[in-house]
Amino acid sequence: MTNEQKKEWAKILFVKEKMTQKEIAAKVEVSEQTISKWANKDNWDKLKQSLLTTRSEQVGFLYEQLADFNAMIAKREEGERFVNSKEAQTLIMLTSAIEKLEKETSISDHINSFTKFSEFVRKIAPIADVQKITDYQDAFIRNLL
Repeated sequence: MTNEQKKEWAKILFVKEKMTQKEIAAKVEVSEQTISKWANKDNWDKLKQSLLTTRSEQVGFLYEQLADFNAMIAKREEGERFVNSKEAQTLIMLTSAIEKLEKETSISDHINSFTKFSEFVRKIAPIADVQKITDYQDAFIRNLL
């Protein structure tokens, strides 16, 4: 794995998971100082705070915009309920953004799912099993990177 890939993975772990920099360093196989340097240089704390809006909330917001847009067009006089080129472009952009958000699975989505699964397994399985599953999950994420 390249340093850039390690950095991206570390950023995802920092932003999305409740892990210490020491834990992230061990997982990504770099020093704690490297994690600290990356986090400070690229403002990971600020990024973590800015990601309060979830994907589903964003999709919902886009659907609301689309509904409002269609309602605006529906209020026009009969025979005038057509979109102009600028409005057509807006419709295309909204529907494209919705489609992308609904269908695309990002690395952070995988990590979120793995985290929930690991929390579940911790409740019902021995720690050795949890560690083995976590190792497989980490290998999968590395493969995606």
